[in-house]
Amino acid sequence: MMVNRAYNNQRNRRNRRGHGRWGLWFWLTFSWLLAPVLAQSEAWQPFAMPWDAAPVNLSFLLDPPAGKHGFLDIQDGKFEFEDGTPARFWGTTISGAACFPSHDQAPLIAERLSQLGINLVRLQSMDAPWAEISLFTLHANQQL
Repeated sequence: MMVNRAYNNQRNRRNRRGHGRWGLWFWLTFSWLLAPVLAQSEAWQPFAMPWDAAPVNLSFLLDPPAGKHGFLDIQDGKFEFEDGTPARFWGTTISGAACFPSHDQAPLIAERLSQLGINLVRLQSMDAPWAEISLFTLHANQQL
C-alpha cells in the first residue's frame, strides 16, 4: 500500500497547530446563548423510566434460541452463521457491580435487554477495585 507522505506530513502539522483552540473560542463566544436554557432548568420536569420495563418491545428483532443458526463465521468480510444467515448485533455494556445482579433481578434485566432488542452484552470492569462487588470481592458463600 502506497502512503502519501506529503499528505500525512501536512495533516500532522495541521493537528499540531492546535485546532482545539477554535472549540474553546466557539464555546466562549457563543456560551451566552445557553443562558436562557440554563435559567429555565428549574422548570424542567423529571423524566424517569422504570429500570425493569422498556417503553417499546423490540424482542421481535431477536431470533431465539441462541445457536439455532450454528457457529458464527466471517464470509466476505461480514459476520454470518453456518447456515448463511447474516449476523446482526445490537449491544450494550454492563460495568462494575452491575455485572453481578441478584438472582431476583437477573431475569428482569434479561427481559428488559430482550425488549430493547439487545443480543450482545459486554461485561466490563468485573475486576474493578472501585466496584462494590467484583470478581475479587466475592466470598465463598456467594454465587454468581
